[in-house]
Amino acid sequence: MKITSEYTLEDLRELVAHKQCEDFEPYAYVRFSNEAITLKACLESLVPFFSKGIICYHEPLPGIKADSSLEIAQEFVARNPGFRLVKYPFGVVYHGLEGFFDYLYKGISKYWLLHAYSQYALLHLEELARENDDLSKAWIFKVDCDHVFSQKLLEYTKLYCQLKYKELGTNYAFFYKMNVRKDVRKEGIGAYNKFILADIANGYDHVVVKLDQTAPFQMFVRPHRGGSEEENRKKTQVYELQRFAKTAKSLGEKTFLNSIHFDFEKLYFYQKLEEEKVKDRFVNGVPYEEIDWQKMVKQIPEAKIDPEFFTYENVKKIFMSFNYPQSKAEGELYGRDAIDFATFFHDPKYRPENIIQEHNKVWHAREQITDPEALKALEREHRVLCKLTEEGYLPEIGYFS
Repeated sequence: MKITSEYTLEDLRELVAHKQCEDFEPYAYVRFSNEAITLKACLESLVPFFSKGIICYHEPLPGIKADSSLEIAQEFVARNPGFRLVKYPFGVVYHGLEGFFDYLYKGISKYWLLHAYSQYALLHLEELARENDDLSKAWIFKVDCDHVFSQKLLEYTKLYCQLKYKELGTNYAFFYKMNVRKDVRKEGIGAYNKFILADIANGYDHVVVKLDQTAPFQMFVRPHRGGSEEENRKKTQVYELQRFAKTAKSLGEKTFLNSIHFDFEKLYFYQKLEEEKVKDRFVNGVPYEEIDWQKMVKQIPEAKIDPEFFTYENVKKIFMSFNYPQSKAEGELYGRDAIDFATFFHDPKYRPENIIQEHNKVWHAREQITDPEALKALEREHRVLCKLTEEGYLPEIGYFS
């Protein structure tokens, strides 16, 4: 059997079976923080393809009100016990926060940065895979909570990775993002008719990778120069990247598209945005109802496997399922702009060293814990924290000139 751009899922299933490709266990790798608008739709789109995974969260920083994300995640895990919900014990500082650059070089803890949060979640995923005896066969799929996934395209991704792992030894690949945006200039909360396909692009931040081919996440800073001090601060990029083992081998530019990315929902409804920034998001794009689907599947042949997923009617249905705030004013209470950064930075209770000290007190008194499950959870957390805080474990921040 020869694989071409004109195959069905059944063809690919038969090919993988015929070549006796090694099976693997897909694990969902999920992090969230005030994602209630899209979180439920995202999580529900993961099953039954995923039966296992880590869902990691952190508490909102001072000044930011918690939305219903935690309750949504708890309810999902109660129905899907192969998933484990874990709480990052430290605060997480996002680079766009007011005051971030005032403190970046003046004592900000690396445990407040995204790469530490990301690595904590990955370490807990390793713990879960070890408990399931899956360490050698686990592959992780990075899931952001503003994506809604296709079961058929997730299976396509898995089968194709199995095939290429057998043939070429490749053990990681990147997903493309299909960015779909509701036109908030024309419709507000509660209206779902005007949305566009903005673009389909590889951002190199969504990955499927064999678990034993991962390496600790790293933060990178790309300074902006040439503008005013305020402009340079606003346009400087700070982001975390998944790193890979020296033995990792990329599949290359294969166009995996297995989800729709609703990238503007939280940004718009939870933040105060300048009018020009809102407008800019809708300058380029195609009204969704006008998309030529025949042309679409010629460019991305595997889209033929699940054409119903991309229809205007289905995307509208997904938009209608979102958990919007009652008003934009309410939503802004959940957004990052509401932070009291000075309180967070100076209050000792948020300092990672003090939180670790409190954990160690509980650890040294663990013989008093009578609940076996609580003791197992504490032991798991202790292993993760010991690894995360090991000297030299997390890479230094990288700076681009």
